[in-house]
Amino acid sequence: EWHHKGLTEGRMAINISAKQLTTDGCIETFKQLIDKTGCKAEWLELEITESALMQDKEKSIKILNELRDMGVKISLDDFGTGYSSLSHLKDLPVNKVKIDQSFIRNLPNDENDLEITKAIIAMTKSLNMDVIAEGIETETQKQVISGEGCHHVQGYIYFRPTHREEIEAMLMDRQTDH
Repeated sequence: EWHHKGLTEGRMAINISAKQLTTDGCIETFKQLIDKTGCKAEWLELEITESALMQDKEKSIKILNELRDMGVKISLDDFGTGYSSLSHLKDLPVNKVKIDQSFIRNLPNDENDLEITKAIIAMTKSLNMDVIAEGIETETQKQVISGEGCHHVQGYIYFRPTHREEIEAMLMDRQTDH
């Protein structure tokens, strides 16, 4: 709706479970929803956790590849809390890795979390993937992450969970300001 109203050019991220992803007919259902809503695949980003993806890795990878071929972006959510295997990561059809907030929460004071976060950022960049830090709540956390080369963040520093109507009103206000 927001795209059709001209309120955003952004991508909507949607969490997807392993059960949803590996259900027979997942791709067909997805295509039907896109057709029914008039949504474009490139407006969507599906987020799946490592642990959910690994429940049926081969089937999940096949389906994610089909979705990605349609233009959907794929994010690996909560990275660092599941399997976190480099051999898994290099084989997964993902565009973006989201650093779990458990590594961000105690920055900059927890040296171990800082080193893990730095390693995740370096690793994802070397694999030509985007990286986003989840759970940014303070300006200091944002500065630390940015200083390590992660320029995409999400968290309460920007916005708390909000009803659709409030977001739409904000988008409309922003549109009239331009």
